[in-house]
Amino acid sequence: MKRILKMDLYRLFHSFWFYSIPAAEVFFLILAFAIGDNEGSAITIGAALSEAVSLINYVAMTGINIVMLAHWNAERQSGFIKNYAGNINGRYKLAVSKMISAMIAWSVYYISTLLFVTLGDIMNGYTIKWEPLGDVKWTLLLWFLIGTASLAISLLLYEITHSSALGYVFAIFLCMGVIEELIVQVVYLINSDIKTWKYLLILGAQAPENSLAMNFIRTLLFGLVFFAGALVTAKKKDVKV
Repeated sequence: MKRILKMDLYRLFHSFWFYSIPAAEVFFLILAFAIGDNEGSAITIGAALSEAVSLINYVAMTGINIVMLAHWNAERQSGFIKNYAGNINGRYKLAVSKMISAMIAWSVYYISTLLFVTLGDIMNGYTIKWEPLGDVKWTLLLWFLIGTASLAISLLLYEITHSSALGYVFAIFLCMGVIEELIVQVVYLINSDIKTWKYLLILGAQAPENSLAMNFIRTLLFGLVFFAGALVTAKKKDVKV
């Protein structure tokens, strides 16, 4: 298992697409420095990080899902899957390795995005006021878990279809809320009294009716259920080379 994960991470960190989103962030940092006009203005660190939520949702989370789907698909082109599939006890270990490497990559993307937003504010001329984060830290943790759950969904879809192309479309629509909005509208046509959106992954995190504890529970359930589904699928399906 350790050898599989080590090789998985080696391939990931030596791939071009892993650095595409951070490279784009550096470009926008340079752009922010060039057009910054807020000299003397002040912003709290909590407010700066709160601004990152939308960027994490629509950019970083979409980006990491696409990057990981491309990474998983490349294992069939590089010979990685051919070398390891026949030499391990339990094909589910390949799915476990995928999920662990995805969470590590997501941590890198998540932290780099938070740094990007904070540095962007500084380069725009803001003065950062450092103070206790309060509830902001729980919001940031929640969105990290939401990103992890979205990766579990992408992993399940990939294990079922072995198609990254379908995964790309699904990941973009999921992180932008398109799929969940479609679910909400279909349910609304059936019964307008059912508020489905409160129980969904992305839209549910924005529901004012949901407490923070409910958001955490819902997100953890999403992640665990879809990851379990990916494990079962990986164990039962033949490995395609």
